[in-house]
Amino acid sequence: MRAWFEGVRDRYGNASFAMVGGVVVAAFALVLVAVWPAQAGTVELWLEGRNEIGPDPFTDSLSFTEVTVPGELQTISFGDGITVVPGTAPGLYGGTGSDAECDPARLIAFLEAEPDKAAAWASVQGIEVDEIADYIGGLTPAVLLNDTWVTNHGYRDGRATPRQSVLQAGTAVLVDDEGVPRARCKCGNPLTPPQVPSDLDRVELVGEPWDDFDL
Repeated sequence: MRAWFEGVRDRYGNASFAMVGGVVVAAFALVLVAVWPAQAGTVELWLEGRNEIGPDPFTDSLSFTEVTVPGELQTISFGDGITVVPGTAPGLYGGTGSDAECDPARLIAFLEAEPDKAAAWASVQGIEVDEIADYIGGLTPAVLLNDTWVTNHGYRDGRATPRQSVLQAGTAVLVDDEGVPRARCKCGNPLTPPQVPSDLDRVELVGEPWDDFDL
């Protein structure tokens, strides 16, 4: 894994990185949560704006309002090299920690009424369908303060369909007690850690980059 970071540093010059209890924060503001290797071949990376629903959503929006971001996002600076810090480090997420940004109860109710989607959603998180309410109830609403690479899962043809996505800073999510995003509020999609290729030259962007996006 260290070799991957050194390769990225060589490509992007003075970019500095930190492993944050499973979260990797880059100076160009792209956050990776628990980096795992991807399979060989071209990797499509979907760019999903903070207020875009995206393809194949599990649900309608669970956010109460469109998310806006302050004029200047909080940034995280760890200096040169790789630093290991807790996943709950200040500055990774914004929001109140309440359901002002997202409605977990609505996601639970929706999945309880849609058994096929519930089964697909639960399979992504490795839980049983009857564990969904407790699982989602244990998640915390938050707002991403950095562009964040995740494995996003849409719903098509009766099953969860994974894709690599970058969620724009300002996206409302539900995070677990280790700070890992587990659901996207705009579409109800389950989220898991990203699968990052060892060679970023294999990444093919899908969608329009926002003004401050960098990869």
